[in-house]
Amino acid sequence: WGVLALFLLGRFAGIERSDAEKPNHRPIYWDAISYYAYLPALFVEGDLSMEFTRKGDYSHQYWPETTPTGGLVSKTTMGIAFLYAPFFGLAHLAATLGPWEADGFSRPYHLAIQFSGLFYGLWGLWLLGHWLRRFVGDGVVAATLILLTLGTNLFNYITHEAAMSHAFNFFAIAALLYLTERWLDAPSAAKSAAMGLL
Repeated sequence: WGVLALFLLGRFAGIERSDAEKPNHRPIYWDAISYYAYLPALFVEGDLSMEFTRKGDYSHQYWPETTPTGGLVSKTTMGIAFLYAPFFGLAHLAATLGPWEADGFSRPYHLAIQFSGLFYGLWGLWLLGHWLRRFVGDGVVAATLILLTLGTNLFNYITHEAAMSHAFNFFAIAALLYLTERWLDAPSAAKSAAMGLL
């Protein structure tokens, strides 16, 4: 686990982030813009309706769709935003206290959202390992996790494109497997609620 975490962290740290000349290297781009938009819209702009985007050029930060009644809405649900939220909160605090703009898109926000994918990806691997241990030995679990991480696109989505939904969905599925086994051992309302949330 330690070697895998260091390897992933090293890969994560070696990627250039939030350079204006390289916007595709920002973690908050493509689909992640829509997943993320709820947080700065609510906590920075104070407007989940995203009406503020009609008054300026926000095309690189928000991609709201126009509804049949003329309102604005993000085209994605807010599930990933809930998982981003603790990291967004830390970045917002750092930006507010530090030299960065507390606009939801300065460097601390990009780093925090990038790190959130690494965090949830590693947590998903940990949960999957615990679930697999119920059925196979440690050697098979270790080989499975290494092959899954390095032999699929999971590695890319934990490090390079960590703001995309893949690492978060991987975590949620691994957590659901883990909780389902725990629920089968000893059903409870709390486990049922957690499974429903996942």
